[in-house]
Amino acid sequence: MLNVNQKKLLTLLLLFLSLIVFAYAWIYYPLREGHSGDFINLLKGGPCYEAYWHGKGISVYGPIFTFMDDAIDRFQLNRPIVFHTLFIAYLIMTLLASFLLFKMFHFWEATWLKRSVAIFLIVNYFPTVQAIRQNLIENIQFFAVVLFIFFYAGRNKRAGIAAGISLGIGIGAKTLPIVLVPYLLIRRHYKIAAVALTVFLSSVAVVARLKGVTFLNGLTSVFFFNNKEILLEHPPLDQTIGGFVLRLFARVDYSASQLQWVSFLSPRQVQPFQATLILALIVLTALVAWLVLIPFLKTSRLEKRELIYLELSILLTFLLLILPHTHPYYYGLILPGYFFLLDYFSGKPEARFKQALLILSYVLVGFRLPLRLLNLIFLPSTVCPYIQWTDVWNLRFYGVAVLLFLLIHEYRSLCLHEKRL
Repeated sequence: MLNVNQKKLLTLLLLFLSLIVFAYAWIYYPLREGHSGDFINLLKGGPCYEAYWHGKGISVYGPIFTFMDDAIDRFQLNRPIVFHTLFIAYLIMTLLASFLLFKMFHFWEATWLKRSVAIFLIVNYFPTVQAIRQNLIENIQFFAVVLFIFFYAGRNKRAGIAAGISLGIGIGAKTLPIVLVPYLLIRRHYKIAAVALTVFLSSVAVVARLKGVTFLNGLTSVFFFNNKEILLEHPPLDQTIGGFVLRLFARVDYSASQLQWVSFLSPRQVQPFQATLILALIVLTALVAWLVLIPFLKTSRLEKRELIYLELSILLTFLLLILPHTHPYYYGLILPGYFFLLDYFSGKPEARFKQALLILSYVLVGFRLPLRLLNLIFLPSTVCPYIQWTDVWNLRFYGVAVLLFLLIHEYRSLCLHEKRL
């Protein structure tokens, strides 16, 4: 155990390191890099524009992106100013989401040491840092989902409407949060689900009118697109079950400055066996999750906020294992799960092993920033960086799997405890 002076020293060290990382990774580096990324390239009309747009009026980024792009053209706005304004807005949204996480999971009432640990975890969480650096619309999605969880757990009438509006905005930014709608229906929170879908469909209708396409055409273009290869592209970045299986059939040359796939099945070369194996694993994973959780979904009374946080965290974490395509910045959606368990395990000596697993999961998923320093020390510039090695070795996939295991274990324990009361 640490004495008082050691705790103070550790607190100051964590806060100092967090400040340095925040100043460099959250502010300086994004500005220096010019917010490079697919989303900004799309707004610029860059090289990936046609691959995503398909002439259907609404891109796969959703109606909120299309509205922003239309406004830039319609009002002839200065694009560099718009990009910097978006950067400031996204930074504020992420800070507000962090504030809500602190409030939901009692970190404002905690000791300064516990607060400094939470701040350190947020500032160094690679998916969030990457979303900020690339000025991505996932920042809106992350903020909206955290806001939804905050209001939904509030459990009062006004908060329910606010939860529905927040979820609708999140779906409008990127369609992934729509998986929370079936959950609301299972939980018989029909009004919240209706508000969320109304907000989302209204945004589609408005943007479809602006772009001169039918509502149905605009809606289908949000969910379906012509770039079929996107489902199996970016093999190192895709840390789902599908990407994991595909990498089992690959060989990599680590001696080059970028990953060289000596032998890899491209999307056009995926054989029926591999495709069937991927599909079978996804179905099997979904079936196991269903058998494990459904009995508890039927019996848990949701009188405790802990059960709400756990159910939503499990759903979002499970989603990132079965999606056909992911990027690192998607994983901001599982940050509430980390915060819940960090708060839930703290102060419990009997949970030391679980705390160790939680730290392991966080390191595998989010603690990638120090790897760049290791590159400078140990690797020449001509060798593939460590960060890409972690993708090839499926480390993020394993980290998410460990987090899902911890969340399900605690959920089952809480439900069994509730049932005995």
